[in-house]
Amino acid sequence: MRRVYIVCAAMLLACSSTSGYCDDWATAQDGSAAVVADGARLNVVCDTDHGRALHPDSLGKILIFLKEPVAAWRKLESVEVRTRSDTGSQSANPPSHGTALSSTSLVLEDDATWELSVMGAATKSFTLIAGGHARTFSAINLRATVSPVLGRCGDHW
Repeated sequence: MRRVYIVCAAMLLACSSTSGYCDDWATAQDGSAAVVADGARLNVVCDTDHGRALHPDSLGKILIFLKEPVAAWRKLESVEVRTRSDTGSQSANPPSHGTALSSTSLVLEDDATWELSVMGAATKSFTLIAGGHARTFSAINLRATVSPVLGRCGDHW
């Protein structure tokens, strides 16, 4: 599990080079699906090296990384995460939980597909609330950009 966090932290650093405001989802250099909003960043990744989802066709595990510059999380603390789409869809109760990789970044592992499902229900935007910090991201091109990532994990919308 420690290896996953090291790999994930390296990916966040590598992916954080995109600057400015990006209102569309795009494929990052590492093949993840990414969106940037006011310095915050979301990456959706298929990790084929460190586990699989529970369904029998799974080839890997979907992970969501969040870089939130205004956060002040403690490394390895559990962070409550909820997603709300502009269509009214929202995360189920109880909320999902991510793990802080640093004071400003976290990873969603086991609950990633639940949150991604809500994001995918959005037409224009969705809001991710992590540890009390709310950030609205664009949903433009989300489904098309995330589909290849899901495919690498043997999943689909």
